[in-house]
Amino acid sequence: EYKEGMAYSYGDIRGTVFPRTGAPMSVRGKRLNYNEKIGQVTLAGDVHSRQKGMVIQAGSFTYDERADRILIANQTTVTLTKAKTPTEIRALYGTVDPNSETATLEGQVVITQPGKVIMGSTAVYSASKNQLIVSGLVQAYLDAGRTLIKKETAEKIRNREAMEALQEKTQLACSYMVVSTVTGDLDVRGSVLVNQNKRQARASRGTYDDKKELITLYDDVYLAKGKDWLKAQKVLVSVKDQTFEAQNQVETQFHF
Repeated sequence: EYKEGMAYSYGDIRGTVFPRTGAPMSVRGKRLNYNEKIGQVTLAGDVHSRQKGMVIQAGSFTYDERADRILIANQTTVTLTKAKTPTEIRALYGTVDPNSETATLEGQVVITQPGKVIMGSTAVYSASKNQLIVSGLVQAYLDAGRTLIKKETAEKIRNREAMEALQEKTQLACSYMVVSTVTGDLDVRGSVLVNQNKRQARASRGTYDDKKELITLYDDVYLAKGKDWLKAQKVLVSVKDQTFEAQNQVETQFHF
């Protein structure tokens, strides 16, 4: 149906989006709305889209012809199909630039990789850099043995039962995190805090080696001892062995 610059269609709708310079994107949904005046076409109802290295599921999918970008909303899931480390991102909404192969996901972001669940406010994916930048109140839960998070667990990750199970894992919190989609390694910065079996360590920066399952904290490092904090040059936290190791520990106690 077409009327006054608006087109509507219902049923099993399939098509292809052709960005100006990027790879074509196949897309299907159940309802289509085209607004000629603003140059936007929107598909809704269990939308699935596929482009180079990325599969998108969302409640709605809008292609803005003028901005040459895609807006996704209503419980979005982006699966990175070419990532060497299997990676899935869930969020409330986001934008995708098909030309630069980048995506920004926002609102209750949950990233799953083998052996880890990462939560944050915003995640920015770059295919050319093979990385995700997660910001906000970032919290990572690390499990030994690179246990693969099941799909049904990821979908319910924020319910009370799932969260209680995650509390038993090694926790790594920060304000800024770079996630490699190649190695699964993490680079963390800003108010870094590690919790494991009622032990705590804090620092300004740190890394997580996914292969070794090892967290290394450096730069302004402190290790908790009772109600006090002991300064150290470096702290190593093994996710696999569930151990803390402080290097060049200073006996001075600090109170926070």
